[in-house]
Parts: sequence; structure tokens; C-alpha cells
Amino acid sequence: MKILKIFVLPLFVAAFTNTQAFANSPDSKPSELRKQIIELVDDIDLSDMKKDSEKVVVQFLLNEKNEIVIVNIGESEISDQIRSLLSRKDINAKGAAVNKIYTLPIVFNKA
Repeated sequence: MKILKIFVLPLFVAAFTNTQAFANSPDSKPSELRKQIIELVDDIDLSDMKKDSEKVVVQFLLNEKNEIVIVNIGESEISDQIRSLLSRKDINAKGAAVNKIYTLPIVFNKA
């Protein structure tokens, strides 16, 4: 019984971690989705930013009406502006998965 535990448990753990590595394979369509979101946040007022550059990670999903539903926005000085610009905006992203959480890092540079 000890030998069975020694050999089977590591095989089970290895197989499970391998499956998890392939569970979140990237889609080929997010580049179109990314472009549309960048267009929406392009007019953001960066005068409130204290730093010259800031990275904000936005997690969102698309509902059945192709509207952006914000799940989470990283802590930032401009996160409220990002939320107001993106929340419930219509997106024309053909082939994008509905109710799938997308993670989009966006870097804002002060000009």
C-alpha cells in the first residue's frame, strides 16, 4: 500500500497540474476587443495622475448584449474614470466569448 501511495500520488499531482496549465489558453480574438477598449479609454483625463506612467489591470466580461461588465479594476488614481468610461458600453467584437472573464493590462502615459 505504501508503494502505491508513493507512485500514484505524484502521478496524479503531475497530471492535475498539467491540465490546469492548458485550461486558460488565450483566444485569438482579443486583439480586436483590446483595440475597441483602448479607443474607449483613449479620452481619459490623465491630469489626476501623479506618476508619468501607470499600469492598470482591468478584468471584465461581455454579457449577452455585448456590453462590458467590469469585474475588477486594479487600484489606481484613474480607476474611477476607467470604470465610468467602460461600464455597460457596447462592443462589436465578433467571436468574443460571452461571460468569459478577460484580463487586460493597460499602461497610461502622461504626455
